[in-house]
Amino acid sequence: MKNIRLRFVFRFIVMGYMLLGSAWWSMLLYTKNKDAYLAKEELLATRQELMELLMNQRPELRVDLQHRHQELEVIKADLKKAIRGRNG
Repeated sequence: MKNIRLRFVFRFIVMGYMLLGSAWWSMLLYTKNKDAYLAKEELLATRQELMELLMNQRPELRVDLQHRHQELEVIKADLKKAIRGRNG
């Protein structure tokens, strides 16, 4: 009888330990994701500022980038058509 009671208590100890471990890892994962998000946001803001600085210093880059963007849009449209043609 004592053996059954010890097993019962041990189960709750193990479940409590697993619950604490899960809570700890959840908190760590949340903070790591938050840090990664903030770092990416800062990187994108810095990249945007750098692009604006380059555009202001060299206007010919703006024309070149607009041309490349148009080319990419054409390529993307062609790929969509090819995928639709293959699937449909």
